[in-house]
Amino acid sequence: MIMDKMANEILKIARGIVGSKPSDFKKIIGGTYDDLPDWLKKAKVMNATVEIKGKKIIWHYGGWHDGDWKGDVWLDGRWYDGTWHGGIWKDGEWHHGTWLKGTWLDGDWQEGTWHGGVWKDGFWREGTWKGGIWYNGTFSGPSIWENGTWKNGRHGGTWLNGTWENGTWFYGDWYGGIWNGGVWKEGDWINGIWKGGTWEKGKWLKGTWNGGVWKDGWWSNGLWKGGTWLDGDFWDGTWNNGIWKDGWWRDGTWKKGTWYDGRWKGGIWESGTWLNGIWEEGEWKSGTWLNGRWYDGDWYGGIWKGGEWLDGYWGDRKNPRPDKR
Repeated sequence: MIMDKMANEILKIARGIVGSKPSDFKKIIGGTYDDLPDWLKKAKVMNATVEIKGKKIIWHYGGWHDGDWKGDVWLDGRWYDGTWHGGIWKDGEWHHGTWLKGTWLDGDWQEGTWHGGVWKDGFWREGTWKGGIWYNGTFSGPSIWENGTWKNGRHGGTWLNGTWENGTWFYGDWYGGIWNGGVWKEGDWINGIWKGGTWEKGKWLKGTWNGGVWKDGWWSNGLWKGGTWLDGDFWDGTWNNGIWKDGWWRDGTWKKGTWYDGRWKGGIWESGTWLNGIWEEGEWKSGTWLNGRWYDGDWYGGIWKGGEWLDGYWGDRKNPRPDKR
């Protein structure tokens, strides 16, 4: 009996060092295998070092291959598969699995599904983001953002819905949501609300532009409410106000604003100031024309200050046509 008790004590001590399964637990700090919660005993782990600190479970290092994580802090290691139910992830590699809630501080996310929680920093390589708050880091594709709030960082992939606060968009497809600020490098904007920031290049298919700087790109349709257009192709839509520096206007309705230079191919000009450029075709209702070349189209009223009239319909009975003055 005495020898049996001594053997049991020796076994307990050994478990505290290498665990009951040497291939699973390398070290258990602050307790033994018997002190581990059932969810951790059921998990598939490899060469893991864990710490029992009161009621808290802290993961120091090792490989998590499958199971349900219900601990408190993950310091480092490799996560291969399973379900994360909550806690703080400080660093490490996530290869696959399901994240339900918690806080991610840093690390490398390879693939998986994120349902909610807070992402502070790190590198996201592939997967599906369903909700939560992203503060900083790199989100790359092929990945899908379904919903949530983006504070800052670098993005590439597919965006379905949510709120973008700031950061850099490198490429991908934006399907809907609110963009508050940041830099858009390239990609396809399918629909949504743009409130400010810088657009460098890409295709805008539909949506509302409320302000910011458009550097270049292809505008298919939508509502422009204000901001500065530097260059690009405006195919169709409604321009409510803003500054046009240069580019091609192909069709649509211009309600008011200031036109500096560029080429007007067609559409309706309702009001505003034209400083310079080429007018090829379209309908001018009102506004001030300062300089440029008018090749063809219909003029119904406004102020003609200077420039060259080549051809078209002059419908202003109060003033003589420019080439007749």
